[in-house]
Order: sequence, then C-alpha cells, then structure tokens
Amino acid sequence: MRFWTGLTGMVMSVALLAGCGGGSSGSKTAQLRLLNASVGYPSLDLSVDGTVRNSAVAYGAAGSYVDVTTDAITAAISVAGLSSSLSSSSRSLTKDTHYTLVGYGWQGALKTALIQEDVAAADSGKAKVSVLNLAVDAGSVDVYLTGSTDALADASAVTSGVAGGGGSAYTSIGAGTYRLRVTGASDKTDLRLDVPGLRLDSTNVATLVLTSGVGGVLVNGVTMVQQGATTVFANNLARARVVAAVSGNGAVSASLGGNVLSTSLVSPNPYNSYVQFPVTAASLPVTLSVGGTAFVVPNQAVTAGGDYTLLVWGDKAAPQVTLVTDDNRLPLTTNTGKIRLFNAMYGVAAPLTLNSDISGILANNVAQGAASAFFPNITASTTVRLQVISPLSVTPLEDITSYNIVSKGVYSFFMFGDAGDKTTWSYAIRKER
Repeated sequence: MRFWTGLTGMVMSVALLAGCGGGSSGSKTAQLRLLNASVGYPSLDLSVDGTVRNSAVAYGAAGSYVDVTTDAITAAISVAGLSSSLSSSSRSLTKDTHYTLVGYGWQGALKTALIQEDVAAADSGKAKVSVLNLAVDAGSVDVYLTGSTDALADASAVTSGVAGGGGSAYTSIGAGTYRLRVTGASDKTDLRLDVPGLRLDSTNVATLVLTSGVGGVLVNGVTMVQQGATTVFANNLARARVVAAVSGNGAVSASLGGNVLSTSLVSPNPYNSYVQFPVTAASLPVTLSVGGTAFVVPNQAVTAGGDYTLLVWGDKAAPQVTLVTDDNRLPLTTNTGKIRLFNAMYGVAAPLTLNSDISGILANNVAQGAASAFFPNITASTTVRLQVISPLSVTPLEDITSYNIVSKGVYSFFMFGDAGDKTTWSYAIRKER
C-alpha cells in the first residue's frame, strides 16, 4: 500500500507491488474517489478544481471513481452541499492509477490521507490486508483476525504496533470470514474493537481503516476493498469507571448494565480503572450500594465508543450519581494539554473555579456533583500554578504552586470534602492520557 497523510504529505508506508492499471496507456488521467471516514461529518463532498465530483458521501462509504488530470489538481472536501472547504490541497497524480482520498478526524479538524489502489491481486484462496490507523487519538494498535471463538490470548497479530497516523504493509491471509479485534499495542487486555464477520474473498486486496470512537480511545473500522466496496464496523463497546466521593469515607460498589465497576471503593478515590463492556441498549441500569446499603439510581444513557465516569457523591446516607462523558481525545495543539475540574464535594452547595497562572480561568462555576468541559489548550510547563476557588472561602481551597503539564497530556482535577469544613478538603489530579 502507498498512502500519504494529506495530498501534499510524505509517503508513510510503501509496498512495492505491481499495479493493476486503469484507463488507457496513452491517457493523462488518474482515477480519484472520496472515502468518508470522519465520525464528525455524516456527509461530505469532494471537489476537484472547483467542481463537485463526489457528492453527499456518507460516513463509511466511498464515492465513485472520477477521471482527473495528472497535472496539478486542487482537491477539496466540504460538508455536503456547502461551498466552503474543510480541507484543500494540491498534488500531481500518476496516470492510469486509482486513488482514494480519505477524509477523517473530528468536526472542525478534518484531515486527509491519500491511498494508491493498484496493488497486484492476492493469490487464489488468499487475500491481502493492510491497516491504516487514522485513529490518531488511540495511539499505536495491534490487529487480530481470528476464528469467532478463538481466545485472543492464543492469537498472533496480523500486524502490530501500527502508530496513529501510520499504516502497515500488506499481509497475505487465507480467504474467509474473520473476527476482527484491535488492541492497544502489546496489550491483549486493552481491547479497542471487537466485531465478527469481516469477510475477505479470494484474491481480494483490502485496507482496514481505523478511526477514533467518540471517547478517543476505542476505535471504529471501515474495510475498503481495492477499487471496490466499503464495509463499516462500528464499535459496540464503551468504557466506564467509578469515582467515589461520598462523605464519611463511604465505600462505593456500583455496576452499569450489569457490569461491575467498583467493589467497596473507599471515598475519596478517583483512581478506579475503566471497565469495558458491550453497549446492549441506549439506557443502562445502575446498581449502587454505599457501605452495604443499596440505593435506587435512574438508568443512564451510554453511547458505544464512549468513555464515562460514574461520579458517586454527597452524603453517604443519601448518595447521588452523575454520569460524566469523558473526552479522552488528545489536544489538537502541540505544547499544550487539556484539563477539567470535577466538583466532587459534599455538604453546603457551592460552585468551584479552577485557575492557572499561565492560561487564566480553566473551569468556571462548576456545580457540585458536576465536571467542567475540558479547557483545551493549557500551556505545557513544569511549573503551572493551579488554584481552586470557592465563594465560601476567602483563600483558595487548594493552591498548587508548581504542577507539570506535559504536551498532549489530558488531566482531570478532582476536589473532595465537605465544602463547609476546611479540615476535610483534599484534591487529586489524574493524568488520563
């Protein structure tokens, strides 16, 4: 496989295989189509030199090939029906060659990769598979193709260590139907995608395109047969964890959708690990007990591909829960980090504000039992001063004079204790990514 990130980018991975050709030998045209691999844009247009050539391409689908000149062209991607482009760049293509321009990334941050699609067909009874990891937020991954009931512990990866934004060479594999599993690199317990029914026909050449799920860690897949059809493999998993923040060091046990998230987790504690589970319905039941006493909790809405924090807070005799959606995507800007504030205090209700000496207000008036949105671009530094402010106190609840914020780091700041009793105040900062 030959592909580029961006129409003007560098070649990132090359398999030197014979081309299949396309068009007449004397032509000065190449063939180009658009693959929409962006979860942020349900429908995209591809324009070449100002004329729409693929229109309303849905997520996970590819448009039809169109002839384009091999002279320098300007290829632009836009929201379907709109003239302003999300991405636009120029390149000279090779004649009689098929290309797929892949649009991927989040809303407001569309990126492109260009795949050349003229690889020699696989042998009879075989298929060729490559992986294009456009789930940049997810980091490096390993990919497994196994039988439906094969244990992952006993499986060997088809390809391993595929970096975010990178791709693999083609691997030859027997034609058939496989269970596709993607894990974090070198960690079979870190499952990112698990779907059955990936079919590879005899002589196929296919690319598995990985894109980030809504939480930034789990991934989705789109398989693209060379010069052929696409198939979407949406993630059916989610991840959730518990943060215990009730009074009196209450021990929290909780489950979501029948999946145990914590067992006697003593408050305050924000360091419980994520638990992965299949999303079987849009709204999942919660079971909760504190100190062995069960409490009724409403069902919670969960989306496949997402990360969640179940914040259990308040008086241990009458605990409350808040399901917080975790945006574990990496910061878009280099030399910056992301940070948010959890107001996990109990007692007198009072909003909290998080300030820094470098970037100012990071989270403002965060209500009790809530989390702020992430401040997206706090300047990375080894000496960031962080202060938590409450209207109940003339001095900061916490004043951290020197904290290390690393480039591309993702942080959650938790504030615990009785808002009206200084002796109970404590904090924790969790580096999420």
